[in-house]
Amino acid sequence: MNRKIGLVVLAVTTLGLATACSPANTDAAEREVITLTFGVGLPAQHVIISDLAEPWLERVEELTDGQVEFDMFVGGELVETGEEEAALNAGTIDMGMLHPPYATAQYPLGGVSMLPLSDATSTEASSAYLAMLNGDDEFSDGTTFKSQFTDKGFHVWPTQLAVANRLATVDKQPYSVDTIKKLSLRVSGQVPEMYAANVGYSTVTLPGQDMFDAVSRGAIDGTTGSTSDWVTYGLHDTLKYAIADLDLGHFASVFAIPLDTWNKLPENVQDAMEQAFEETYMDGTQALDDAGEAAVAKFEQAGGEMKSLAEIDPDARDRYLSAVTDTWMDFIDDLEANGHPGKEVALLWRDHLVEAGADVPDGIMSLK
Repeated sequence: MNRKIGLVVLAVTTLGLATACSPANTDAAEREVITLTFGVGLPAQHVIISDLAEPWLERVEELTDGQVEFDMFVGGELVETGEEEAALNAGTIDMGMLHPPYATAQYPLGGVSMLPLSDATSTEASSAYLAMLNGDDEFSDGTTFKSQFTDKGFHVWPTQLAVANRLATVDKQPYSVDTIKKLSLRVSGQVPEMYAANVGYSTVTLPGQDMFDAVSRGAIDGTTGSTSDWVTYGLHDTLKYAIADLDLGHFASVFAIPLDTWNKLPENVQDAMEQAFEETYMDGTQALDDAGEAAVAKFEQAGGEMKSLAEIDPDARDRYLSAVTDTWMDFIDDLEANGHPGKEVALLWRDHLVEAGADVPDGIMSLK
């Protein structure tokens, strides 16, 4: 696999066929080599790239004995985060990532992974999301969770879900109601906006790579992002205060390839891509959990303070916790008001989370 992290090569051939010699196959001195261009906005050091995308695509190359090669462009060199869908549709890239929590108008059910929880690891949340995506559970409107992607012309695989989002700040201690109301925090998508409205802090939406600059300039007071991203984006020694046991959801993206491209691939290549994904997926989730723990350790080593809800002002604690259940209900009501199976998808997510070992709030467990 060729990873492009330097100068962008402008002449890119997508789904290219090239003639190559195969010393391992004397019966086919010439064969067609399929070159797929993979482009994402995430940086090379992001765990989803280093511990899932790269091992997965390298394994595909091994299983196909070089019949498939991937040109990987990362860090926004060929396509920026959030622009991958347009690039896939335009043929600029053959494979990329879609980010449903950022695009709930196009993928209305995709925000479900961002619902706040009691506690879940990346491994648990990823297992639940994989079950959602691969399951055949049909909602009352005849759709499935996966059909929101296939209906738009994509074959998809889930990325690992991010380590839990945590509320963390720089100068203002988020432990009292008065301080909460003064906070301006970076959030990722519609569901975190709902939670913020229920708690009472204001929000800013900006790309992850812009967080360090925004925090340094005082443009925002902190973030509700994944703890593993604290190191990725250089925030671990800038953030000073955090809530330890408030799981504000798990960001979920998917790897995508247009169905037109997927259907042109030989069956053995399709099988290899599926097999390689199954072999590498769960290893990546453990890498994310490890990265999250390492980020918290670095945060604390740099003088960061992480308090549990039991240690903060009771009124603030009650506000944080009541907003969890309120946000689930807001999510359900918003989807159903727009003709989508809100309660069904929320309960399916809850049940898969519980099956995977995650902790779900009591108020959500009692929903029927």
